[in-house]
Parts: sequence; structure tokens; C-alpha cells
Amino acid sequence: MADGTLKVGTIITSSGSGTITLGQSGETIDMSNAAQTGVGGANTPAFSAYNSAAQSIPNTTETKCIFNTEIVDTNNMFANSRFTCSTAEAAGKYWITFSLDLDGMDDTETVVLTLYKNGSGSNVQGSRQIKAINTISGAAGNCMVQFSGVIDVVQNDYFEVYAYQYDSGANNTRTDFGNMFAGYKLIG
Repeated sequence: MADGTLKVGTIITSSGSGTITLGQSGETIDMSNAAQTGVGGANTPAFSAYNSAAQSIPNTTETKCIFNTEIVDTNNMFANSRFTCSTAEAAGKYWITFSLDLDGMDDTETVVLTLYKNGSGSNVQGSRQIKAINTISGAAGNCMVQFSGVIDVVQNDYFEVYAYQYDSGANNTRTDFGNMFAGYKLIG
């Protein structure tokens, strides 16, 4: 058969069930000019935000972290430092990451970040809490705490990040990308 263009409305197997193979081993199929449905997909919803201003984190007080600058929010599900899965189609497994960079920590002081799900830090993944902990020792400096992992999400779940630090007083977050909250739905 000569090279050319095949134009059809529907392709099915001769038996009506089974596997249809496009191409053969070693060949590449170019689908760049076609709309792709049911193949791969997009990692959306996706969101990413950071805090562009210093936030004071009081000593021994659970404090909601502020992420006031959005980088991306594909489905408008991130607002007021909170990600909310607002549709059934958006439910699934998500890659979630968050971090905090706190100034003025020293002498074995500890920073704890907790991912809250639906207003609680105790029920994020079944009965498991998701926490990130870092203790700094020695001279005063900044203390970075971060977490990344896969989280199960259903419709109407919402997620926030809370910080708790052990020091003699309040400490401020740094004003850079070290204070961020991001995530995206996994394909599959």
C-alpha cells in the first residue's frame, strides 16, 4: 500500500472486541495535530502559591500559613491559602508539596508544619497525620521545613498548611519561594 492519508469515522476490530494496534515496534505515532482524549491527560487541577510578605509565627501557637501570591491555579480551586476540590471530576490522587522558611531559629528550636484536611490535622490520610519537622541547633539562622507526597482527595475536601514553632518568641517567615504550597492531580 502506498503512503497516504487514512480518513475514517470509527476504527473497530473485526470481531468487535480486542486490541487495536497502531504502528509497529520501533515506530513513533505523531498525535501533535490531533485532540487527545483518553490518552495520557493533563495533571490538572494544579495550583502553586507562595507568601511574598513576611508572616509572624508566634511561639507555641498553631498558625495558618499564608500563601498570598498565586503562580498557577488551573481550575480556580485555590483561594485564601486553601486548596478545595470543588468538583467530582477533580477528585483523585494528588501530589502535594509545601514548605516554610523561618528566620531567627537557633539552639535546638523546632518548626512543625502540618497539612490540614477539612479543618483538622489528624485525618489527612485515613487516620494518619502529615507533618514535616525540622530542628535547628547552633547559631541563629533560618530553618526550612518541607513535605512532598501523594494524598487521596475527594470532592469538597479542602487543604491548608499550619505552622507551629518552639522558640522564646515569634519568628517571621522569609519572603521568597521557600514558603510555598502547591499540588496537582496525578494522571491515572
